[in-house]
Amino acid sequence: MENQVVNLHDKVQKLIEQYSQDKKKLEKLTEQYQELKNENTQLMQQIETITSQNISSVDTVKELEDKIIVLENKCQTLQATVKEFEELATVAITKIDDLIPTVLET
Repeated sequence: MENQVVNLHDKVQKLIEQYSQDKKKLEKLTEQYQELKNENTQLMQQIETITSQNISSVDTVKELEDKIIVLENKCQTLQATVKEFEELATVAITKIDDLIPTVLET
C-alpha cells in the first residue's frame, strides 16, 4: 500500500512538474504571440503607408505627364507662331530692301 502511495505521489509530482513546464511554455508562447501580433500590426501600418504613398505618387506622375502634354502643345504652338513671325519678318525685310534702292534712286 505504501508503495502505491509513493507511486501515486511520484505521478502527481510529475504531473505538477509537467503542468508547471507547460504553463511556462504557454506564457512564453503568449508573449511571442503578442510580440508577433504587434510586429504584424506595425507591418500592416507600413504597408498602408507605402500603398498610400504609392497611390499618391501615381497620381502625381499622372498629373506631371498631363502637364508635359500641355507644355508640349504650347511649345508646338509657340514654335508655329515664331515660324510665322520669321516668315513675316523675311517678307517685310525683302519689301524694305526693295524700297531702299527706290528711295536712293530718287
